[in-house]
This record gives sequence, structure tokens and C-alpha cells, in this order.
Amino acid sequence: MSRRIFISGPVSGLDYDQACAAFFKAEAAIRERGDTPVTPVRICSAEWPWKKCMRTCLKALADCDGIYMLQGWRKSRGAKLEHFNALKLGMTIETEK
Repeated sequence: MSRRIFISGPVSGLDYDQACAAFFKAEAAIRERGDTPVTPVRICSAEWPWKKCMRTCLKALADCDGIYMLQGWRKSRGAKLEHFNALKLGMTIETEK
């Protein structure tokens, strides 16, 4: 059965296209193994304020079975918040190698 996996990683302060590329690479790998990726750069607009993105992402995360942490996530306050919530919800947590 396919699991829904939320992808978490840095976006703010990075080149948006490069940030998107990292999310899309993880998305492809998750899809290839048979799971369903939930990708923040697809559900949020680049023009939205940070708080709106986080509220949208945290709602989406709550409907997932696990979280996939991209490299550099520890430098992102949003990714740290998503990681904290995933821990508290008892989700499977994977880290990009």
C-alpha cells in the first residue's frame, strides 16, 4: 500500500529554482519506490508569506504517513518545525543521504 510522504527541507534564503530541484529529485525517488510524495513547493506559492506556507504545510503533513528530510533541513526553521511535528505524531522519519 502506498504511503504518503511529506518532503521537508530549506526553501527560504535559497535560490528558488535550486530549492525546487532538490524537492523534485526527492519526489521522483519517493514515487519510484511506490509511495506518494507531498511536495511543499507544489502546494504553496513562492509569493505567499512564510506563515501561510507553514500553515498549509503543517496541515498537509498531518495527513501523511512519514516525512523525508532533505539535506540542510537543520538550517531551516520551517523544516525544523515540520520535523518536530512529525516526531510528535509518531511518523516515520527519513533523512536524505
